[in-house]
Amino acid sequence: MISDACREVGKYACSRYGCHAVSAILTEMGGMCVEHASPLLFPIQEFIYGSYRPWFVAWEFMRPHEEQARRNHGQQTLARLAERGGLSAGEALAAVLGRSQYEPREPADAKEELLRMFNAWKLSKAAVVAGVEG
Repeated sequence: MISDACREVGKYACSRYGCHAVSAILTEMGGMCVEHASPLLFPIQEFIYGSYRPWFVAWEFMRPHEEQARRNHGQQTLARLAERGGLSAGEALAAVLGRSQYEPREPADAKEELLRMFNAWKLSKAAVVAGVEG
């Protein structure tokens, strides 16, 4: 039996704003074209020289922490938070650490810690793929 969600793939345009390609893959954000669905990136907001400039972490890195992010941000899903521009490094770090609020710190320090954790996560994923689990 094919689920209703699977029937939508191929029928509608990609759910990314401004993309008119036909959806090929069902994601948390709805049907997406192949280009936008892989890899899915979660935006991290950074305020630089008077404007916000996002950088990204893998969606898969954030996915296990969605429940904490929802608790911290009025039950908004990661998909909704991404649509609204993502989280600051401090907010993302709080979700990853399982905290209800991030500790006051310099944005650069929060970014450094989040990137350290993200890079450790990427190394652990690479080790599993290579069969060198530790």
